[in-house]
Amino acid sequence: MRFLSKSDDAGVLRTVAMAARHQIKLFYDVLSPYSYIGFHVMRRYQRIWDVSLQLRPVLIGGIFKNTKNAPPGLNKIKFDYMLTDLKRLAHTHQLPLSPAPNTMEYMFKGGSLQAMRLLTAVAADQPEALEDVTVALFDRSWGKGVDINAETSLQEACAAAKLPTDTAQNLIQASQTDRIKELLKSNTDAAQQYNIFGLPSFVIDDKDMYFGADRMDVIAAQLNEPWYGPLANPYQKDVQELMSGKAKL
Repeated sequence: MRFLSKSDDAGVLRTVAMAARHQIKLFYDVLSPYSYIGFHVMRRYQRIWDVSLQLRPVLIGGIFKNTKNAPPGLNKIKFDYMLTDLKRLAHTHQLPLSPAPNTMEYMFKGGSLQAMRLLTAVAADQPEALEDVTVALFDRSWGKGVDINAETSLQEACAAAKLPTDTAQNLIQASQTDRIKELLKSNTDAAQQYNIFGLPSFVIDDKDMYFGADRMDVIAAQLNEPWYGPLANPYQKDVQELMSGKAKL
């Protein structure tokens, strides 16, 4: 969303919201480590690009089941590489990373069902809080490596998102209703219309799908928007050149 200042009929200068030129739907699961990376990079760029970001919480297990796609983590060589890759990405993206001690068990036995039901309830009943609760759950899942499904964990995530205690409790209760359970399932199934087979996936203007946290520069080119690297810092190159003595003063 961008803003334009203009004078009204009385000549008073007012700031009005302009409709975003592009819409991006981000399909994610807080259990997905690459969703953790992609979510935070997209958050940085939504403040720079002329886009409207719509968060779509879904179940990664349901995505794999619907597409008959095997999770890469089931292959030990791939899983070990993923952990190494995540350390590198966390460093370059300046994100905290502290996976659960037994990461494979955490992902494949613990899952994220209760956490994603909560996010679905938030999206339905308190949509203005969805981004903040998502941040809190990602932080617990990959920034700290703690349980994301126990009710106490859900309460703490809501508290971190500054939700009132009674509102948080209502959302947690709602997450256990058939309404929310069916909504999460239908949202997960709806990803098939975009041929989504893994997470994170980004859908541009309801037609073009991009898979993976490493496609952000390609998305920028598609949107004809600037790409300043994963930190979204337009001055990063200038600072690097200055530090290396290559800058022209």
